[in-house]
Amino acid sequence: MKKEFDSSAEMNEAESIKSNPKNEYIEEENRLLSLNIKELASLNDNVHEMSVNLEKSLTLRFYYAAIAVWQQDP
Repeated sequence: MKKEFDSSAEMNEAESIKSNPKNEYIEEENRLLSLNIKELASLNDNVHEMSVNLEKSLTLRFYYAAIAVWQQDP
């Protein structure tokens, strides 16, 4: 007579790994790290956009000053 394989021991071990507080902590830490990565990427995009806008504003200011000087000269 063949004996059936009892997988309950493996299942109990797998469940104990899932309910381990350290693993829950690591999962939460990974979730927060992913969230931080997304937030940092968004902030980086905002800083880049502000840098580009500042450069454009300074260029326009230079041109406005040059036009003002050009209009004053006869």
